[in-house]
Amino acid sequence: MKSVLFGIGALLLAGCSTAALDDGDTQQDDAAFAGHEGAAWEVVNETLLRHFSEDAASKLVYLAYHSVAVDLCEDVELDMEKYRDAMLELQPENWGELTDKEHIIWNGAFLGNYGMVFGVLLAEHADHRDALCSEVSSLIAEPDSGGSYFQARTADES
Repeated sequence: MKSVLFGIGALLLAGCSTAALDDGDTQQDDAAFAGHEGAAWEVVNETLLRHFSEDAASKLVYLAYHSVAVDLCEDVELDMEKYRDAMLELQPENWGELTDKEHIIWNGAFLGNYGMVFGVLLAEHADHRDALCSEVSSLIAEPDSGGSYFQARTADES
């Protein structure tokens, strides 16, 4: 039951506007979350492994990391084609053979777990944007390093 409540809370957190995080005066002290990261990740890992292989769970965490970074860092966006392809790779190999009901169940598990991971990552990084954004800038600067779905934000052509 705890993991269900944690997942629901993470989904709600993931759905919240990150605009509230932009006000530096309202950021809470890190001490409120310090020491709980390990416990949160234990629950996340247990929950992910009920639905995904270790490899797929790791990839899902990496995809959520990218989404959090895009929300917290200016001048960064996703290479949506690469990101979409990576998400589709997480679908079961027998995706075409699954029933509509099985698609709905899998999609629900994916979205719930993605939201849970996004929430924990957001909680970990919201007060440490500079370090996160520096790391992301390094990944963008080395596009041939592979594995990153980031790109520099392009100017809007409005």
